[in-house]
Amino acid sequence: MNPDLRAILDWLDAVIAAAAPEQVPAISLALASRLGALAARSMNGQAASRTLTLARSEGTLLTRKEAATRLGVAVSWLSRRRGKLPFEVRLGRRVPRYNSDGIDRYISSRKARG
Repeated sequence: MNPDLRAILDWLDAVIAAAAPEQVPAISLALASRLGALAARSMNGQAASRTLTLARSEGTLLTRKEAATRLGVAVSWLSRRRGKLPFEVRLGRRVPRYNSDGIDRYISSRKARG
């Protein structure tokens, strides 16, 4: 581990240990915000590029209910496979959309398998 990072984490551990009970909610909120920013940075090379590629492709973006209807499955089927379907596009943490052309390709590939 980078020595500078180790020093920061040690300092953070000391701050947490010395925090008064009334400071804990504010510290927790500040840390959660920074964790979210860090997670977003780590995802930029992975999920973000996949999302942009799908969003730019032909076809329209469907809601979960529209996609379920097109696939002939229950909405819960899509929910259980969140983040695993090749045609899913995340517009936000809780805003999944589904690329219509991607769904058509998915259906075609499943039919080809038999």
